[in-house]
Amino acid sequence: KMVDKIWCLGSNQQTFCVLILVMICFTVIEYNFQIVSNGITVYHSCQNEEHIQRCDCTPNTSTATISSVVSINISAPDITNTSTAIRTNKSAVNSSNEAVILKTEKDLRNYFVQTPYIFDKFTIVTPTYKRTDNLYRLFDTYCPITDVIHKILILWNNVGESIPEKVIEYAKKCTIPVIFKIMERNNLTSRFIPFPDIETAGILSVDDDLLLSNKSIHLAFNTWKKYPYLLVGYTPRSYLMKSGEYKYAYDVKHYSMIMTNVAFLHHKYLELFTNTVPKSIIDYIVETQNGEDITMNVVIGKYLTELGHPMCVGVYVTSGKKDIGNLSKSGYTGLWHRSSHKAQRDKCLNLLAKVYHNLYLQKCTKTV
Repeated sequence: KMVDKIWCLGSNQQTFCVLILVMICFTVIEYNFQIVSNGITVYHSCQNEEHIQRCDCTPNTSTATISSVVSINISAPDITNTSTAIRTNKSAVNSSNEAVILKTEKDLRNYFVQTPYIFDKFTIVTPTYKRTDNLYRLFDTYCPITDVIHKILILWNNVGESIPEKVIEYAKKCTIPVIFKIMERNNLTSRFIPFPDIETAGILSVDDDLLLSNKSIHLAFNTWKKYPYLLVGYTPRSYLMKSGEYKYAYDVKHYSMIMTNVAFLHHKYLELFTNTVPKSIIDYIVETQNGEDITMNVVIGKYLTELGHPMCVGVYVTSGKKDIGNLSKSGYTGLWHRSSHKAQRDKCLNLLAKVYHNLYLQKCTKTV
């Protein structure tokens, strides 16, 4: 109908209308196209309900995962969208509906090994905030490890700031594909989004101020492949009961949690976190910027219990981690330096116990 109307216009008007249509077409093409240059992929995400419908994006109870991308602007999902419960992946696990009971620990391992994802390599997921200069060290450390690292995802949490061109150019030298995502909000739960880019069963969740040696990475990854149903990491923590309340503790000898600031975990657990963590817990994590790691431990403990194997949720790797601090001049020292940090983690434990009626966290002693 539009073409018929244009045809009925005068020649000058026809030319003008055709030019307008061409410009619209190029805009749409650019808007929905993915640019990949030398392994650097850049994304844009859904902004609102209209954008979700236009881009075929999928909001979720705790996260929103993109399925359409834009050329140069780099962006990633808004993790606070809690309006609609939509599964983000065909293989996503719904803990409440899962009826699998596995008789032996060997059956349990096979259950996690038999996955549509790549098992002999892993994906690094690193959120970064106010530590841009740390990324150079990160690329220098991880890019040579091509035998086990499949991709590197950098979650850019410096909201409103573009990624410096020199960082992108430096990343292009990496022999491993690097994917940048600019977050619309600086939320800790972003590290648990099951991005479609993650094609491996194993994920190394690691903060931007921590580096692992080549030897330590292979040790930890091989340990995780032996126990793919557990968290394998470098930061053990515990809890205790005091005056009828749970308290966060730093007992390394008898730990009951592995913090996800540097830990290997299975893709299933990203899906579980995304699809099953109640809104009240997500809201608490977003409000306090605290407790996402504790929550992941409880999610894993609960799931293993449902599979018929209540157990310690982690393996402690005792060496190979290096804290490089902040190499940038931003002055940012990290969330754990806040005076309210410990109290917020205490409250998180008690909230989880109230919501789940159990913490599902057992004392552990396993180390490598």
